[in-house]
Amino acid sequence: MTPATLRLALVGDVMLGRGVDRTVATIEPPDPLLPWGELLPELRGADLTIGNLECCISERGEPWDPGFKPFHFRAGPWAAASLADAGFDFVALANNHALDFGPVALEDTLSYLEHHGVVYAGAGPDLAAACRPARFETRGWRISILAAADHPDDFAASPTTPGTRVIRPDPADPGGAELLHDVARERASGYDLVVVSIHWGPNMNRFPMPGFPAFAHALVDAGAGLVHGHSAHLFQGVELYRGRPILYDTGDFVDDYAVDETERNDLGFLFRVDFAPDGRVGVELVPTRIERCAVRHADPDERAWLFDRMRRLSREFGTDWAERDGRLVLVGADARRR
Repeated sequence: MTPATLRLALVGDVMLGRGVDRTVATIEPPDPLLPWGELLPELRGADLTIGNLECCISERGEPWDPGFKPFHFRAGPWAAASLADAGFDFVALANNHALDFGPVALEDTLSYLEHHGVVYAGAGPDLAAACRPARFETRGWRISILAAADHPDDFAASPTTPGTRVIRPDPADPGGAELLHDVARERASGYDLVVVSIHWGPNMNRFPMPGFPAFAHALVDAGAGLVHGHSAHLFQGVELYRGRPILYDTGDFVDDYAVDETERNDLGFLFRVDFAPDGRVGVELVPTRIERCAVRHADPDERAWLFDRMRRLSREFGTDWAERDGRLVLVGADARRR
């Protein structure tokens, strides 16, 4: 089959627990699609829709070490069906909330996602499963997605125990080196596009941590065609390295979090990335706002704020944006695929 242009929709943290879970459970009539609000057509319109699932899906388990960990996020079984109905093909589970209610809740999360056909990577019943890539074939493309996190160590899977894939974003670290090896292996195995979804860095940071750009470059050098970062609860700048987009942090997409009036963690983007068969890459950002546990289109004033911040954050990477039809479009994303 001759490949056609492949469209990916990528979002950051999707937290369907706590207030989102209660809202969906109590509204009349019930609407499990409520969290996706006005962005549902964008989610459903992509060939692959990708997000970071920032909660477990279960009705079992106990909070993990509540004396140490202040926030525990768990959504009911409705959430897996909602993700599937919204168009999510893949969710990353390597993050600091996958085991919020222990291994039994992680087991339920995997089971519910599998039942509804939502593919995942980054967590599993043992380390081998947590490192396993998710693989897709669509529109003539073979796509492989790997997921990892740089915290918390307590959630790390072992060869015999469940958990997440935890690495250090450093080629000299054994976990980081293994991820680079896995990227190269997938590319050499004939996958046209390798995506790395990585949960890294502390909360509320506008900029990538020192060392993150070097590791992102190493991922691309190893064969990654797209780096999908998340964790900061704020979007960060976008870089085009060797013609491959690096989304250092895709921010929050839907949640019930308190809003910082300076950092505006309720404002963000849906990231659309198009890969053409001839190697051209297009990146378009759809401005969003979280309101009452649902995601909506940003209004004109919010769009202006979002566009200004993204331009400033991306400037250090030499990235330029143009505005088109109320969205941002990456300028110069036309390098040929290697």
